[in-house]
Amino acid sequence: YSHAFFSSLAPDTHIKPHFGPTNKKLRCHLPIHIPRPQHQQQRKHEDDSISDDKIAYLRVDGEEVELQEGRCVVFDDSFLHEAANLSISEPRTVLVVDLWHPDFSDAEVRFMSFINNAQIKAAQRMHKLRREQCEERVSSEQQSSHFNSEVYEDFFGAIQHSKMQGISVEDVELIWG
Repeated sequence: YSHAFFSSLAPDTHIKPHFGPTNKKLRCHLPIHIPRPQHQQQRKHEDDSISDDKIAYLRVDGEEVELQEGRCVVFDDSFLHEAANLSISEPRTVLVVDLWHPDFSDAEVRFMSFINNAQIKAAQRMHKLRREQCEERVSSEQQSSHFNSEVYEDFFGAIQHSKMQGISVEDVELIWG
């Protein structure tokens, strides 16, 4: 799947229950730093199902797992899930790695990889096209300030901006090549 990142959750933070966008992958959380329990800590929880002895947890489809350093938790994030760091003083940090769902055949993984790569290339082309359009519209004196405020430096920002602006039929050929 070629996607990994570090996720740090600030002290006393709860990520509300949500569904991931797809079931084509499994998500692996490898806890790197989990705050130590603080016995003097007395907490009131909005959710009575959260046990007081857990500092950092992940709940997937109603099953709560206490996060422990060095112990991976693998789950399908298309199921309802949430996470929390109940420490009052330390962040929790996990390495998140997305893996192709094991039910996919090798041919399906190749196909889905092709689709993912095509989406990235399309986003890159949209970004380049948007940049060129901005450069054409803005005079050389204003280019620097206007460019920085209007052009998105990440691909997903470019996609979102292009959706909001609407892409003409002529632009589709430029984007997809």
